[in-house]
Amino acid sequence: MRIQTDLNKLVFRNDQEVIEVFCKQKYKNYYVRGQIHKFSDNIYDKELEEGCAYGYYLVKIFFLANNDFFSSTTDESWYIKSEGKTINEYLKIKRDYAIKIAKKLEIKNPLSKIFSSYNSPMLIDIKDIDIQDDSFLKDSIINKKDAIPLSIDFELLNVKSSQNKKIISYPNRIYNLVAYHYADDNDHYESEVRAELNFYDLFYYDFDYEYGHPKEFISILTYIGNVASDWLKNKNVSEDMISALNDLSKNAIRNHPLYDFCYKFLDNLITDLKDNKKIGQCESCGKVFKYVKGKKYCSKDDGTNCGKKMRNKRFYQKHRDEILPKARKSTKDYRDYYKKIGVKK
Repeated sequence: MRIQTDLNKLVFRNDQEVIEVFCKQKYKNYYVRGQIHKFSDNIYDKELEEGCAYGYYLVKIFFLANNDFFSSTTDESWYIKSEGKTINEYLKIKRDYAIKIAKKLEIKNPLSKIFSSYNSPMLIDIKDIDIQDDSFLKDSIINKKDAIPLSIDFELLNVKSSQNKKIISYPNRIYNLVAYHYADDNDHYESEVRAELNFYDLFYYDFDYEYGHPKEFISILTYIGNVASDWLKNKNVSEDMISALNDLSKNAIRNHPLYDFCYKFLDNLITDLKDNKKIGQCESCGKVFKYVKGKKYCSKDDGTNCGKKMRNKRFYQKHRDEILPKARKSTKDYRDYYKKIGVKK
C-alpha cells in the first residue's frame, strides 16, 4: 500500500472511507493522529447561474491520543475508530483483515485486491500541523486526558454544475454548510451532512469532553447559518446583518477547538464579504461596517470611533517632539501646585 505524505495532495481511492493520518513524532508522549473525510453537499447561492450546484468538501480532524484511548475505542465510537497508533500498526491491522477475508471468500492475491479499496494512509511530520500550545491543550495534558482534540478544518475542494457535472468557478464558501443545514429557513434538519457537522457528539462521546451544551453548540451554528443564508439568498448587507456579524464576533469563544470550529464559518463569511467589498473591518477594534472605499477604521456612526483615536495617535507620533516637552512641563506645574496647597498626588 502506497504511503501518502502531502496534506495538500490527497488521493482518495474510496470517497466513502477516511484517510488515516499518522505522525513521525510524538507530542509530549502523545501520539499525533488525524483523519480526513470527503463528502459532497448541495450549494444554493443566488450568484450561481443555475441557482444551485454540488460542493465537494474535505474535513480534517487532528488530535492527540495515548495508549488508553486506542485500547478503549471500538466500532461503536461515534467518529474516531481504532485503526492503530502508528502507521505500521495500521498497515498490520489492514493486512490481517485482508488475509482473513481472503481465506473466507477464497480470494487469490488478497492484499492487492482488497488494499485497492482502501485509501492509502498518510505519514506526516509534526511541523506539517500547527499545534497551538494554548491553555486548553496544557490543561488537558495536566489532567491526563486520553485524547485531546487539536483542530477541525473544512475545505471546499471544488464545485460542479448541477446539470452537466462540470467543475465551475466558485469562491471558497464553507459557510454554505451552516446556511443550508442550520438556518431557521432550511428544511434539512435530518440530513446526513448535518449529522456530520455535529462535532459536539465527537467531543462528548469519543474525546470525553463535557464542555458547553449541545443546545448552545446548535444555537451558534444556527445564528451563523441565518446570517449566511440571508446573504446567499438576497446578496444585500443590511444594518441588521452588520449588527449580527458584530454580535457574533464579540461573543465568539476562541479558546476551545469545538468553538473554534463553529466560528470558522463566521470567519469565512466575513472574509468573503470583505473580498466582495460589501463590508469593511476596523483595523483597530475588528468591528465590521458597510464598505466605504478607503475606510480603515470604524467611525462615530458605527457606534465606536476608532477613526478619531487613530487620527489622534498619528498626530501625536508626527508631533511627538513638540508635544512631550509641553506635557512634561504641564505635569511638573501640576505637581508643584498640589505640593504647594498640601495635596499629595
